[in-house]
Amino acid sequence: MLIPHQPQRGFTLLEVLIAMAVISVALTAIIKAGSHTTANTAYLKQKTYAHWVAMNRMAELQAEKEWPSVGTTSDTMEILGQEWEWIQTTTETIEPNLRRVEVKVILDDGGDEDFPLITMVSFFLNPQVTGQ
Repeated sequence: MLIPHQPQRGFTLLEVLIAMAVISVALTAIIKAGSHTTANTAYLKQKTYAHWVAMNRMAELQAEKEWPSVGTTSDTMEILGQEWEWIQTTTETIEPNLRRVEVKVILDDGGDEDFPLITMVSFFLNPQVTGQ
């Protein structure tokens, strides 16, 4: 007695291989996006801390209520366990009672001054003019 041929159910080897290829491409894209997001988050965290350092330096200058002298000065500051270097450049403006102060902040680990994490610019009025 012959048994009638019944169609096989399931996937062929080719279908399984194509499905595996699609899944591997999708998972690779997801992993790459996740690692990019992680790196971006770390960079934004450093930029935020650098911004705090620059704002802190500007606040110190305002609190001193002294006329910032023309030239370049630098120092380090620790925020949340990291050392940051700030470089302050003070220049004269065309207005004799106004000075331009630029503060660049880099991570104090040999970072490049030409590529600071942040650069903040502010102008200071001569305290003798305002009577402060």
